[in-house]
Amino acid sequence: MQIILGKAGKPRPHTHIFSFTGLMKCGSCGATITTEQKVKRQKNGNVHQYIYYHCTKKINPNCTEKCIEEKALIQQIAGKLESISIRPEFYAWGLDWLKKDILKNASLRNRIVESKEKQVAEIEKQSSELLNLLLKKVISEEDYQTKRSELAKEKAKLEVLPNKNPDKLQLLFEKGAEYFDLARDGKEELLNGTVEKRRKVLMKLGSNLSLSHRIFNIYIKKALLPFENISKELRAFHDRLEPVKIPLNTREIGRLYSQNPILRRRWDSNPRTL
Repeated sequence: MQIILGKAGKPRPHTHIFSFTGLMKCGSCGATITTEQKVKRQKNGNVHQYIYYHCTKKINPNCTEKCIEEKALIQQIAGKLESISIRPEFYAWGLDWLKKDILKNASLRNRIVESKEKQVAEIEKQSSELLNLLLKKVISEEDYQTKRSELAKEKAKLEVLPNKNPDKLQLLFEKGAEYFDLARDGKEELLNGTVEKRRKVLMKLGSNLSLSHRIFNIYIKKALLPFENISKELRAFHDRLEPVKIPLNTREIGRLYSQNPILRRRWDSNPRTL
């Protein structure tokens, strides 16, 4: 209202948005890691801005953890992303391999489902026949209840098996593709992306983020762990090609990838473990 009336009113404090605020915990006391910006002015007029991350000390006021500059923190995170990084050539081949693996698992899954459906139908048939025997007084009530209970247990075991769900296959592929995207683009988005992109990269990378003795720690998602071996093998694979200067097109590289036991390892189609 004061602004509408032309009055100045109280100035609002500026809110700075930092890349990793609120995402990490202190490795010593468990308090949240907060962010602080400092400005240093030199005698020659140059101005330098620094961003530091440090423990809030809200749990332990005497926490001895020291601060770390954002540039140093980013370099540590970049190292984690580098350990799972993949080449663009492998990205396209890997997605195609993932799709084939999911479809292969879907075929096996469908056979399991069909077998399950037949067994459930047979149990329901037996249950119906059992009831007829009871009604005809061929068996006693006690025998009926005993056998009925056995059939119910068998049916319950079968019902925990998977059902056909075409939509889930697409979701599995999309989830897997997200991991491939992170392995290919994560480091670049961390180093040159916006604050929002940096935060997303870090949250996709893993959980239980912490700072301890100026060291960044993270539990990398289980689904991303296979990329560590793949990344190492890709570097070694292409290093072996470099000395002989073999000119290869995409198809030839894909053929060589397919012959490599590490690169063509069979991924579990479950998105939690790839």
